[in-house]
Amino acid sequence: MRKKLKQSVVNILKLNAKLVGQPAKRSGSPEFHILDTNIKSVVSVIEDAVPAVSMYDVTIGRGIGNLARVPWIYISKIFGPVSCKVGVAICFCKRGNGVIMGKMYPIGIVHNQERRSPRRNDANFIDVNGASYTTKYNDRFVDPFEMYKVDFQSELFISELENRITSL
Repeated sequence: MRKKLKQSVVNILKLNAKLVGQPAKRSGSPEFHILDTNIKSVVSVIEDAVPAVSMYDVTIGRGIGNLARVPWIYISKIFGPVSCKVGVAICFCKRGNGVIMGKMYPIGIVHNQERRSPRRNDANFIDVNGASYTTKYNDRFVDPFEMYKVDFQSELFISELENRITSL
C-alpha cells in the first residue's frame, strides 16, 4: 500500500514535469488518464491508511476541459464546494518538484487564530500556483508540510496528513 502511494505521487509529479511549457492537455487525453488513475490511487491509499477520511468529503482537482497544471486533493468535514469550506489540501507541484499539504481556508476568509505561511520561491521551490487568482495556492496554506519528490516517504506523508486532518 505504501509503495503504491509513493509510485502514484511520483507518477503525478513526473507527468507535471513533462508538461512544463507544453500547451494545455484536454480532458480525455492520455496525460489526463495518467493523472486520473494516479490521483485516484493516492485517494484510495489515503482512505485505507487514515480510516477517519471515510467520514469526510474528499474532492479531486484534475481539471475541467483541460488538465489542471496543479492537481490537488481536498479533504473536509463539510460536504459541498471546495471554495466554501475549510479543509486539508494536498497540491502537486506544477514543475514536478514535490507535494505540499496543509490546512487551507477558502479565498476571502481570514482566520485570526492561524496565519497563512508565505513560502519562498527558489530553484527547487514546490510551486503550486496556477494561472488564475482562484488557483494560486502557494501562500494559502496554514502550517504547510512540503515533501520533495526525491525524498518522498509514504509513512511520513500519511502521518503528517493524519495530524492535519485531526486539527480540522
